[in-house]
Amino acid sequence: MTIDVYIIGMSNTDAIRAALADYKGPVTFHIDRLNPRLENGGFFQKQFDPDFFRERLTQASLVVLSLWGNWYNTLALVEHAEPFDFVYPSFDERVDETRRIIPFMQISRSFRNGIREQLRMLNILRPMTREKMILLEPPPPIESEDHIRKYPGPFVEALSAGITPANIRLKLWKLQSSMYVESCAEHGIDFIPFPPEATSDKGFLAPDYCFPDPGHANARYGNIMLDELAEILRGLK
Repeated sequence: MTIDVYIIGMSNTDAIRAALADYKGPVTFHIDRLNPRLENGGFFQKQFDPDFFRERLTQASLVVLSLWGNWYNTLALVEHAEPFDFVYPSFDERVDETRRIIPFMQISRSFRNGIREQLRMLNILRPMTREKMILLEPPPPIESEDHIRKYPGPFVEALSAGITPANIRLKLWKLQSSMYVESCAEHGIDFIPFPPEATSDKGFLAPDYCFPDPGHANARYGNIMLDELAEILRGLK
């Protein structure tokens, strides 16, 4: 089996898979979605089996990772019992003084520890291939609370507590991305920013690219990524 682009990821790969249904280009893509589709294969209860992926990793010219993109939403989406905010230096230094203000270093430390735990599989994946490996920045948050309430997905009950203000969700997403950048630099992996054409003027996921749920992009984003990944592949040849 020949694979040009091998994608290992989670729910954010669904947009790429949807786009592949109409893809007519020359590039061969293969996607392994870690959860829940591989719960009986290479990824079970967060335990990673490298042997499951070894053959495909050695066949691919480009390895693409899309991992734990909605991890930040475990803290960001639903309003916390003690509403909080924080200053994000050089990004968004506005805060709502009616909320508990958390020091930036404290929340950064928490995110760094969490992301390192979630991305520990990079320690295994990166040495398994000498080919180019990239990690995709996850979609930014959906700004519209109306959209989130209309399509609550698994958060239907939890959202009764309220939705965290959009600007705070954006800061938490940006913080998560900064931790991805750190991990990529440590492992020799290229970090690929979310495409600007699918981003609103305020930095959120553009409405036309929102999937009908609280936190994912749709197949239009997937189409952009297929083109971008094909372009990266061409640059390797």
